[in-house]
Amino acid sequence: FQNLTAVEAELTDAFRHHKYYFPEKNIPKVLATMSGFSYSIITADSVLAIDLEMYLGRQSLFYEMIQMPNYRRITMQREYIVSDFLRAWTMTEFPDNVKGKTLLSEMIYGGKILYLADALLPKTDDSLKIGFTKKQLNWCREHAKDIWGFWIKDNLLYSSGVDVITKFTGEGPFTTGFAKESPARTAIWTGWQIIRKYMNTHPEVSLEQLMNESDPQKILTLSKYKP
Repeated sequence: FQNLTAVEAELTDAFRHHKYYFPEKNIPKVLATMSGFSYSIITADSVLAIDLEMYLGRQSLFYEMIQMPNYRRITMQREYIVSDFLRAWTMTEFPDNVKGKTLLSEMIYGGKILYLADALLPKTDDSLKIGFTKKQLNWCREHAKDIWGFWIKDNLLYSSGVDVITKFTGEGPFTTGFAKESPARTAIWTGWQIIRKYMNTHPEVSLEQLMNESDPQKILTLSKYKP
């Protein structure tokens, strides 16, 4: 990284959008650091740090040396820096305060964070916002109906089991139970589509109102999501 001019410009543009939607909120101080391949983004009070060694490119020899899993390397590229940063930052700004977590509540929360990325990074490709390859993103789009049907058929949306929630929202090479071409976190992608449908259907709802809405069932019902 000889310089971070492009990253700074993209972050500045995102901060402008953020100030428009949330004029009362503060913008964090941003640092570039190295943590020894431990974290991508570090959050602490009003400071957020981007660890540059986590964005050396998928083919970096360092990742081979430390045996970094291939699925983790998808986002370990320069173009994912800003979207990773904004996701980490907005999760500290709007923490998940829903009591009694279920697969649905985790889907909706993750979807809200990604919808906020839509607002802050309007020119950024969806694959970068969520951390998928374009091929994985296309797989989700092509199988949206099957994905949704799987959770409905097996009555999983309201499951509070940690194993179920982790299976569909956690990191991994693919989503267990789906094809190996699928990405992990298919539930988060689905939550994103639910939020988009909800906001398109209810233009009177502001972005701040969306982020502060604590009833995931209300959002699902009013979205009328049915791929």
